[in-house]
Amino acid sequence: MRLTMPDGSIAEGTAEELAEFQNFRRFHGLKSESPTQTPAEVEPEDFTYASESFAYRVLNRLKLSPAQIKMLKFLYKNGDNWTLAPDLQREIGYSASQFAGLMGAFGRRIAYTPGYVVDSSFFESDWDYAKACYRYRLPATVRSAIELARLV
Repeated sequence: MRLTMPDGSIAEGTAEELAEFQNFRRFHGLKSESPTQTPAEVEPEDFTYASESFAYRVLNRLKLSPAQIKMLKFLYKNGDNWTLAPDLQREIGYSASQFAGLMGAFGRRIAYTPGYVVDSSFFESDWDYAKACYRYRLPATVRSAIELARLV
């Protein structure tokens, strides 16, 4: 089967696959513009990082593991300072592979929370070439959500 989307893109697959795809787009796609507004009248939204309300839903949708709570508190405590992955691993007592699993689980938590905007981030992250590892910090919206969720 073939499905032509309103933006002109085409999706192909079985009926079940197309239904699953449409359901995914409904919960994870970008908000469409109102047909009565011209593009110049629509205020652009910044989807680089998770909004405060979305981050709050991520934190409360399912119970956080003790390691996830420890990691979030440590990042929160460091404020605008970057935190290296090995420092986070040491703080929560995880090996590099365990930490990768923790971040993967957190990624699934984010992606499966209704309202997720594709390619938006919950964490600010950057590769530190000098130390050969990732470094992390929390955007202001996530810091506010952590306060609302009373994790700190």
